[in-house]
Amino acid sequence: MCLKNSLVLDSGATVHLISNPEMMQKLHHKHNSTTLHCGGKTWNHTKAGELCDDLKELPLPQGEVLLAKDGIANLLSLAELTKLYQVYFDSAVENAFYVFKDDGSGSYIKFERRKNGLYMLDVDDGPDPINLLTVKGEMERFSDTDVKRAKLARCIQECLCFPSDQ
Repeated sequence: MCLKNSLVLDSGATVHLISNPEMMQKLHHKHNSTTLHCGGKTWNHTKAGELCDDLKELPLPQGEVLLAKDGIANLLSLAELTKLYQVYFDSAVENAFYVFKDDGSGSYIKFERRKNGLYMLDVDDGPDPINLLTVKGEMERFSDTDVKRAKLARCIQECLCFPSDQ
């Protein structure tokens, strides 16, 4: 797990604080510094920017985020995200936070709980090729809702005798 290319959902944060400058664009110095208090320490942040274009299509902060090069993780404020998007959590279904796009498409991103107790979203595309996973043999990796949707899609596909795209 690489925190450099992961986003951590923080229920105690009041601002978005990105430690990896490669995830940001339009970096600039703020005229007024933002003072943060955490763990008995105080920091003044004067550098800010936006998330990079690769992340703009996701339901993530679209405005200004703070840069903290000395930070240990890329923190997103749960409170601030709920002002922008619908955030759903139901531990009876899955121990994860879903953040839905507000365009009516139903698309979402998922912050999954890791062994360290943090809810994280990996955004690193890395050097590995993209793999397409199917539900068969992989059900334990998906939520009950996702498995049910996949089974229904397979049933529809089989009922329609594998229709062509034409």
